[in-house]
Amino acid sequence: QPADGGISVGAPLAAGTANDGAPVVDVYLDYLCTYCLQFEDTYTEYLDQAAESGEATVVYHPVALLDSSGDYSQLSGHGANAAATVAAEAPEHFLAAHAALVGLGHQVLDSQGSFMPTGEEIAAALAEAGVPQDVADRAGEAPYTEWVEATTTQFGRDGFRGTPTILIDGEELQNWPEPNALQDAVQAAS
Repeated sequence: QPADGGISVGAPLAAGTANDGAPVVDVYLDYLCTYCLQFEDTYTEYLDQAAESGEATVVYHPVALLDSSGDYSQLSGHGANAAATVAAEAPEHFLAAHAALVGLGHQVLDSQGSFMPTGEEIAAALAEAGVPQDVADRAGEAPYTEWVEATTTQFGRDGFRGTPTILIDGEELQNWPEPNALQDAVQAAS
């Protein structure tokens, strides 16, 4: 499982890979956070392309700040858990799984909370995104709850308060909602 809570993605577009010498973009997100989903909708294509071209290493940090279940069973916690499961067990499918979890977040927000995916529904969404069925099923069972708790706790310890928190080589990018803010910051760091 990812050590520090970060799931890094480099040119092979697989979890656990990195682009040596390239700027590091850390993305702290919660799959139930409206602004996180906005960030993803705006920048996913660019982040995938930046990782693939070697322009940046993208490190995803799914956290469960908005999970009020007490056992990380809502989409915040279970989604982070599923992301960790796929990163560890089917790393080449991580980005597809991440996109599927963002999609589930949109469904929850669009339903204004009347829909909250179960483990089975999360597993089905992952399988539909191309994650091997056995890994999708395991993700549905949430095997990485301790990891989710650790990364969520660490987020607060690091002094961060809200998601998304975007860092470029450790410097927080406050103006990400502005057009091309992320691209400009990555180019400046190169």
